[in-house]
Amino acid sequence: MVQTTLSSNASAHLHPACALNRLHQLEQPAAEPNYWVKLVAPLNPYSHDEALLLCQASNSEGDWIAWVPDHGEAILHVSQFV
Repeated sequence: MVQTTLSSNASAHLHPACALNRLHQLEQPAAEPNYWVKLVAPLNPYSHDEALLLCQASNSEGDWIAWVPDHGEAILHVSQFV
């Protein structure tokens, strides 16, 4: 069982799973160029499960242009990596 300690400004009425998710979001580093991220799922059966963020796509705040080994360049949404 995982125990978490939240700061005093966090709501005491959060479900434990929600509190853990919130804590994970606070600890997750911000995406930035030249940063390797772990993909939630590989883009194809032969590609790696990591990607190198190259730059933020200009069309959206949540999209990144990335390079995935054995796949090539791809546009990833922040929901596709951790």
